[in-house]
Amino acid sequence: MIDLIFFKSLFPITVVLIGIIMGRMLERLDDRSISAACLFAFAPAMLFRHASSQIAFSYEFVFILFFILFHTTAIFLIAYKAFQFLDVSPRIHRLFLLTTVIISIFGLRRIQPLLGGPEAVQTVNMIIFYHMLVVAVLGFYLSRDDRKDSGGISMVLCSPFIYALGAGLIFAVSKIEMPYLVLESIDSLHNVTIPLSLLLLGVVLGKYVFLVEMVDYAVLIPGLAIVIFFRMILSPALAMLLAPRVIMENVELQRALIYSSGVPTGLFAVALVCFYGKQNEKRFVALCVVLSTVVHYVTLPILTFLINRWFPVEG
Repeated sequence: MIDLIFFKSLFPITVVLIGIIMGRMLERLDDRSISAACLFAFAPAMLFRHASSQIAFSYEFVFILFFILFHTTAIFLIAYKAFQFLDVSPRIHRLFLLTTVIISIFGLRRIQPLLGGPEAVQTVNMIIFYHMLVVAVLGFYLSRDDRKDSGGISMVLCSPFIYALGAGLIFAVSKIEMPYLVLESIDSLHNVTIPLSLLLLGVVLGKYVFLVEMVDYAVLIPGLAIVIFFRMILSPALAMLLAPRVIMENVELQRALIYSSGVPTGLFAVALVCFYGKQNEKRFVALCVVLSTVVHYVTLPILTFLINRWFPVEG
């Protein structure tokens, strides 16, 4: 299974490399425009499709919702308090939180072969749906540089994800069947989201990250290390404590939730910061995504060993 995950990584690596080449060679390439297309056109279609395919009143739907909201809240509050001790601006503080709570949708797809069984696809789709909800709420809230304290969480209403999510859930609950041509069009938008996000990551690396400047990036190392610790180590450890208490009788679901908690920082963090952030923030988030992905190849076998030992599947 691990070999399959490595093989599937060839596609994202290729797309990122294409983005790096484009970022290096095309001076007029605008990463903000690419991120705008991702956030306001393709990603909402992705969220709508995930929302419209949910079974909103099923046992798994309710308990996955409870777990992810509880786990995200816990990791957010712990990170919030920890990052307060760092001597950084409120903007950087929010950037650390953004890269901590947003997880890789592509990473969730990679863990699917490790879950096994015919229900694994639906389980992963539900987990992706909830983490897209986290992006829609916390992601847009944390990334907005023009956020006013008096505005609070109402800034989330500027996110197109919220409306895509609401529309999708209405279709799911009412069991409205959309015409095939409509679904085909939406799926075409849906399928562009992850490749476009990978391309955007490559463009950012190509435009803002240079090996000759690595010495200058030393100032980023403490922040990167802390974010990766929260994302790759503390998050799955917290999930291991919470999962048996939230979902006591479904070991397969426990395993899925623990696996999903230990994936890298998500590409949508790059898209959000490219649209709302500044050049130095783009560099930090891009490096955070890349380094957490590299660390994931080390932590995943360890996490698999612990899950198999502490959460074994009978038979």
